[in-house]
Amino acid sequence: MRLTFIISSLSHGGAERVMSIMANYWVKKGWKVTILTFAGAEMLPDYDLDERVTHIPLGLMSDSYDLISGLWNNIHRILRLRDAIYNSKPDVVISFIDTVNVLTLIASKNLKIPVLVSERNNPAKYYIGNTWENSEIGHIYLPIAL
Repeated sequence: MRLTFIISSLSHGGAERVMSIMANYWVKKGWKVTILTFAGAEMLPDYDLDERVTHIPLGLMSDSYDLISGLWNNIHRILRLRDAIYNSKPDVVISFIDTVNVLTLIASKNLKIPVLVSERNNPAKYYIGNTWENSEIGHIYLPIAL
């Protein structure tokens, strides 16, 4: 089994810690695990990763100062992320945290790879940002089998 995890960074945080634990667990079971982060190589992980986990920092974090730069940055992120997902040859993609989840779903469209997204907040009480809240992209609902 080949897993690809996607998150903004592996700096301090609960989701980052959970991802590192999951990656280490599955790589010890003999699975091939890749972690793609939006952060660049200068942002080192705050959590230990097994040496068999492949961490690929994509360097996609940048500020957007207006609508045009925001659109451009997200198109660039989607294209780079799509390429990185494809090249990691995963059986399954697992993405963590709000906007990364949305970008992962868009980037993986038509790749025929199952994508799981993980949120750990209450959407009714968590504001993702005006652009994301008021767009069709921000209103993606997926059925979850429990």
